[in-house]
Amino acid sequence: DIKNKNIKNAVIIGGGFIGVEAAENIMNGLFKPAFIEDIEGSYLIDVRDKAAYLAKTIENSVNIPISEIRFRLNEIPKNKKIILFCNTGHTSYVASRILIQHGFDNVYSLMGGIELFKELTKNQKILEPEPVIS
Repeated sequence: DIKNKNIKNAVIIGGGFIGVEAAENIMNGLFKPAFIEDIEGSYLIDVRDKAAYLAKTIENSVNIPISEIRFRLNEIPKNKKIILFCNTGHTSYVASRILIQHGFDNVYSLMGGIELFKELTKNQKILEPEPVIS
């Protein structure tokens, strides 16, 4: 039980690195982790910068960099399950907190980010999408 352990630095969950604050937010229901099996049927947002998005992303994702997310809230559907991702999970965690603070409640952060996703899907053709430019 995470709550009952003396955690000083960090917690590893599902291959992704998250800090103690994120772990506490998971325990308190303020942050929802997503895993690769949760992707299908979700609205995917790549919160990395445009260059990283154009280099490699997850099929059917849209690019809304974290630096722009507060200004583009109207582009994000409130009636769908939203999964945010970045390289390893930290930036998408921060982005999920921003969306939650702006009234979104069906928001998740992909644990391990695209790096873990690439590793888990390296023998599949899932990583060769045409990015959706927004």
